[in-house]
Amino acid sequence: MEEAQLRPRVSLLHIALPDVVGKPPYFGVELACSWDTENGYGIMFHGTDVVEWGAGDVPNLPWIALRHAEGRS
Repeated sequence: MEEAQLRPRVSLLHIALPDVVGKPPYFGVELACSWDTENGYGIMFHGTDVVEWGAGDVPNLPWIALRHAEGRS
């Protein structure tokens, strides 16, 4: 799917900043999306690298960032 097709189907709900030290920092984004209106879509990042993606709860789970920071991803 091209960006022009995807952009109208998603919107940013919030950005989460887990209490996990990392350089670059960890952060997650939760998106509302037209294909899963109940759960949404979430992505956890370490800088610009995607650590994990899935349901809208992913950016709200600090253990994902912690596991990655400890090298257990």
